[in-house]
Amino acid sequence: MNGQGVAPVLLKGAATLATAPVERRGVRLMSDLDIMVVPDEAERAVAALGAIGYEIHDQARPESRGMSS
Repeated sequence: MNGQGVAPVLLKGAATLATAPVERRGVRLMSDLDIMVVPDEAERAVAALGAIGYEIHDQARPESRGMSS
Protein backbone atom coordinates (compact mmCIF):
# COMPACT_ATOMS: atom_id res chain seq x y z
CA MET A 1 0.00 0.00 0.00
CA ASN A 2 2.83 2.40 0.71
CA GLY A 3 3.81 2.17 -2.96
CA GLN A 4 0.31 3.40 -3.85
CA GLY A 5 0.57 6.42 -1.53
CA VAL A 6 -1.44 4.79 1.26
CA ALA A 7 -0.22 4.88 4.87
CA PRO A 8 -2.25 2.23 6.72
CA VAL A 9 -2.51 1.95 10.48
CA LEU A 10 -2.29 -1.73 11.40
CA LEU A 11 -4.77 -2.86 14.04
CA LYS A 12 -5.10 -5.97 16.21
CA GLY A 13 -3.46 -9.05 14.65
CA ALA A 14 -2.00 -7.13 11.72
CA ALA A 15 0.03 -4.98 14.13
CA THR A 16 1.28 -8.08 15.93
CA LEU A 17 2.24 -9.69 12.63
CA ALA A 18 4.13 -6.62 11.43
CA THR A 19 6.21 -6.42 14.60
CA ALA A 20 6.86 -10.15 15.03
CA PRO A 21 10.28 -11.60 14.24
CA VAL A 22 10.39 -13.08 10.72
CA GLU A 23 10.64 -16.64 12.03
CA ARG A 24 7.39 -16.21 14.04
CA ARG A 25 5.21 -14.64 11.32
CA GLY A 26 3.85 -17.94 10.01
CA VAL A 27 2.88 -19.19 13.48
CA ARG A 28 -0.27 -17.11 13.91
CA LEU A 29 -3.24 -18.07 11.73
CA MET A 30 -5.02 -15.02 10.31
CA SER A 31 -8.11 -14.91 8.13
CA ASP A 32 -8.66 -11.16 8.04
CA LEU A 33 -6.69 -7.94 8.04
CA ASP A 34 -7.72 -5.03 10.25
CA ILE A 35 -6.37 -1.73 9.00
CA MET A 36 -7.37 1.91 9.11
CA VAL A 37 -6.70 4.50 6.41
CA VAL A 38 -7.75 8.11 6.04
CA PRO A 39 -10.87 8.51 3.89
CA ASP A 40 -8.97 10.05 0.96
CA GLU A 41 -6.81 6.89 0.70
CA ALA A 42 -9.61 4.32 1.00
CA GLU A 43 -10.13 3.62 -2.71
CA ARG A 44 -6.39 3.22 -3.32
CA ALA A 45 -6.13 0.93 -0.27
CA VAL A 46 -8.94 -1.32 -1.54
CA ALA A 47 -7.36 -1.44 -5.01
CA ALA A 48 -3.91 -2.27 -3.58
CA LEU A 49 -5.32 -5.09 -1.44
CA GLY A 50 -7.36 -6.46 -4.34
CA ALA A 51 -4.25 -6.48 -6.52
CA ILE A 52 -2.57 -8.94 -4.14
CA GLY A 53 -5.60 -11.21 -3.77
CA TYR A 54 -7.55 -9.83 -0.82
CA GLU A 55 -11.34 -9.75 -1.10
CA ILE A 56 -13.34 -7.04 0.59
CA HIS A 57 -16.34 -8.55 2.38
CA ASP A 58 -17.48 -5.64 4.52
CA GLN A 59 -16.88 -1.91 4.40
CA ALA A 60 -18.05 0.97 6.53
CA ARG A 61 -21.28 2.57 5.40
CA PRO A 62 -20.69 5.76 3.34
CA GLU A 63 -22.20 7.98 6.04
CA SER A 64 -19.69 6.70 8.62
CA ARG A 65 -16.60 7.31 6.49
CA GLY A 66 -16.17 11.00 7.35
CA MET A 67 -14.02 12.15 10.21
CA SER A 68 -15.86 14.26 12.73
CA SER A 69 -14.31 17.00 14.80
